[in-house]
Amino acid sequence: MTKNIVVTGGTRGIGLGLARAFLERGHRVAVCGNRTSSAEKATAELGVLALAADVSDRNQVQALWDAAAAEFGRVDIWINNAGISHSRMPLWELPEAEMRAVVDVNVAGVLNGTAVALAGMAAQGSGHVWNTEPTSAG
Repeated sequence: MTKNIVVTGGTRGIGLGLARAFLERGHRVAVCGNRTSSAEKATAELGVLALAADVSDRNQVQALWDAAAAEFGRVDIWINNAGISHSRMPLWELPEAEMRAVVDVNVAGVLNGTAVALAGMAAQGSGHVWNTEPTSAG
């Protein structure tokens, strides 16, 4: 059965691999990346709905849900995959702004994605949310 799947951080790395694997299995996929250029590249290469979205901003995550739901009619699976890493250095040398960016994307981003997806799935009557484990994003 064909599923409608959203992958945050789906324009590169593991997320891109997930998107490709789902497409190969006949599913419909939407992705987001943190830059317009990466979203445009995903659309061109994969033929998927792709948006630029900062997952630390719940309004942008909601826009991703809304676009996918409008395109597919519903979202069956939402995968919180977007994540970033920080510079490799002792913690006491890590700039506070860089630390906050990691927390904003890797923690608040998952919470935003989960909140938006659960609200949408409750309204449509079903769905599944998956969270990938953060690893070194770069």
